[in-house]
Amino acid sequence: MVVKSTEATSPQESFDGEVLYYLAGSVIRQVSLNHGMRDEAVAGMPMVATAAMWTVTREGIYFAPYKNPSRLRYYDFATKSVRDVFVPEKDLLGSRRRSSVRLPMSNPV
Repeated sequence: MVVKSTEATSPQESFDGEVLYYLAGSVIRQVSLNHGMRDEAVAGMPMVATAAMWTVTREGIYFAPYKNPSRLRYYDFATKSVRDVFVPEKDLLGSRRRSSVRLPMSNPV
């Protein structure tokens, strides 16, 4: 197995034991543990915020995107598509994005 990046961090093995995923900079890369000697970027996978903000599941990868780390997104291995899982009302720095909560108005006395 040859990993081209000297920045390889946060390795995670697939559930079937056939693929090793790792982070190189902000890009998740993969290498076959059984058949291949080459590593490659995961096709269609956006960049990840940090090494601590992604995890591999049986069917995809949960991650916080590089440009918007407050969101939780999901990359599906089968469809190579990405969808939002969680979008907060505020980002991590506390600036307001939008409000989906309506508070009741208090009655004047």
